[in-house]
Amino acid sequence: MTDKPRLIEVAFPLEQASLTSVHEKNVRHGHISTLHIWPARRPLAASRAALLCTLLPDPGDAKKRQELLDLIGGTVVTKLVTTEDEEGNSVSEEKKVVEGGVLVWGNENAPAMDDLRAAIKKFYGGNAPKVLDPFAGGGAIPLEAMRLGCDVTSADLNPVAWFIQKCTLEYPQQFAGKKWPLPEFVRDWPDFVEDFIVGKIKKRKGEQKPHFTDLKQIQLLALSDANLAWHVRAWGRWVLERSRQELAANYPAVDGEPTVAYLWARTARDPQTTGRIPLLKTFWLCKKRGNQAALLPVPNSDGSGVTFRLLRDADFKQPNDILNKHEFLRRWEVTAENLNEFLKNGTMNRAGVWSPCSGRPGVIALTMDDLRRQGQQGLLGAQMTSVVVDRMKPSGKGTFKHYRLPTESEISAATIEQEMFDEVFSLLPGGMLDEALPPPGTLGFRVNRYGFTKWKHLFSPRQLLALGVFTKNVRLAIEALKSSKIETDSPGFSQAIAGQLVCGFDRMLDFNSNIVSWILSVEAIGHTFARFALPMCWDYSESAMVNECRGGWSMCLEATLEAAETASRATHPHVLVPKIIDVYKRQA
Repeated sequence: MTDKPRLIEVAFPLEQASLTSVHEKNVRHGHISTLHIWPARRPLAASRAALLCTLLPDPGDAKKRQELLDLIGGTVVTKLVTTEDEEGNSVSEEKKVVEGGVLVWGNENAPAMDDLRAAIKKFYGGNAPKVLDPFAGGGAIPLEAMRLGCDVTSADLNPVAWFIQKCTLEYPQQFAGKKWPLPEFVRDWPDFVEDFIVGKIKKRKGEQKPHFTDLKQIQLLALSDANLAWHVRAWGRWVLERSRQELAANYPAVDGEPTVAYLWARTARDPQTTGRIPLLKTFWLCKKRGNQAALLPVPNSDGSGVTFRLLRDADFKQPNDILNKHEFLRRWEVTAENLNEFLKNGTMNRAGVWSPCSGRPGVIALTMDDLRRQGQQGLLGAQMTSVVVDRMKPSGKGTFKHYRLPTESEISAATIEQEMFDEVFSLLPGGMLDEALPPPGTLGFRVNRYGFTKWKHLFSPRQLLALGVFTKNVRLAIEALKSSKIETDSPGFSQAIAGQLVCGFDRMLDFNSNIVSWILSVEAIGHTFARFALPMCWDYSESAMVNECRGGWSMCLEATLEAAETASRATHPHVLVPKIIDVYKRQA
């Protein structure tokens, strides 16, 4: 290495790094951000660019410098990009995109990376440069340094950051290329064995059966050696099977269609009738042409609240039929011309809430201060409005989201008795989530203004029970792993699997709280941490955690495994992540 200036001191592919970093936010499979949430996560593209420009010397010649910048960042071009809006319409617009280079997602193993690694090693006299990141957070910079062949040391005082780095940087590298026999219990799952032989998890539709039906063949194939990811999948399936059995009564199947989500509206007390007002920002459930669905509130004759009717595509073709059938719509001044606007506006906005029980749209029955006051008095409730299921398309290829009203069995299944909570949470070290939330006024916390005083209030009763059951079974899996023969032969094996199971559980937590909205544009449940705050959510969605759906255990665990497997392909095999407790000891 010489005293030559580094490339970053002279030039940097700023526009390319910015564009590719923005694109990274849309990556759904394999990105380390899908392994675990970290609030200050650095984009991999920006980290890769910063490291390359820091580790490489400036060529000292304008032409060669530009060639190196192009090799790193590629070229910015303008293209016509077509997307789809929430109503299913195609929208085209010109956007800048990056072509070539090594910053674009998917190019981390491009041939050009070998040339850049060789140039770095040559600059450092044939040795791997040492990179220290003492505040590594989510691990983006250490991971990219590993890709470039560096000898990396990574640390952080935050225990969550330390845990993320262990699962992102250390475990995938430590056990890369190693295989062990699968657990005996996978012999009971022909579909799992088939997926293992094929090499990926297959989403099966309806009653579709695996190809392997011969018991001896299944048992023979199940004895095969498998890498860390497939062992995590096996133990994840073990957790799911136990949890699914315990929660079967709480997630009933109706007509054989797998439930995707239950949609809820919080309710407030009508000051005139004392009936329940559903708090909905919009009555729309889906606006895509051919699958339109919306809720129509029908006031109860006694003023006690509302029931819902489901409007579909056929109803919108004859809006006058809706108006003629429901006289109260004319009382609310709803016409064929403004029906869509009425559905769009729901029962509430920033000004307050109107009551279908005693009023009409635009006439405020409750202000936001009234809602806060009712929340603090424990007067807010919840009403299940609809159920989302996966239904096969008429062509038999693929599924679509179908909306229907909840059955009585589905409504009663969401009611959890105290004895069920006691039975599950008595087995957990921390017991029930009775810890207090921060006081009102704490930065980022909005829910506590509405009577949410404890962490358990962030979950519906069924969510709380299901999460407790999964926690219990994950702990049982970890205990079984600690005493396994593989752990004796490969120390740290049980910790690596435990880390991935916990990452899957944490990801499931992000999808399963009562402040998660239903996203109309993509027909899916959202995230608890869509931003790093806990805002109030009036109409929320509840995932069927035991099913194969967004927010379910299987989907969440698979997403974390894809991220870990991507991280395991980082070039340099050595990374040191010191334990947090060791850092504290040195400080003391």
